[in-house]
Amino acid sequence: KNSVDAYINRGITYRRLGYYEQALADYQQAISIDSDNADAYYALGLTYAQLGNKQAAVESYRKAANLYQQKGKKNYRKSALMRINELQQ
Repeated sequence: KNSVDAYINRGITYRRLGYYEQALADYQQAISIDSDNADAYYALGLTYAQLGNKQAAVESYRKAANLYQQKGKKNYRKSALMRINELQQ
């Protein structure tokens, strides 16, 4: 769990600094350790959206939304669905 959070947090830092490829690699590493980590998929979606890859962003947000729903995190799910809507307009 700690290593997953570390990869996600480092990925967030990379994304904020504009190092998108490194961010994607960290999120994907987090997902390879814990494939049910909704936060990693959400962060992946943010990064893909910033890169202009709408299809990959939507897929990542959908996965995040489904995982958030399974975990009963309604507000997080709503946020992921809202991001999907923004990309599809």
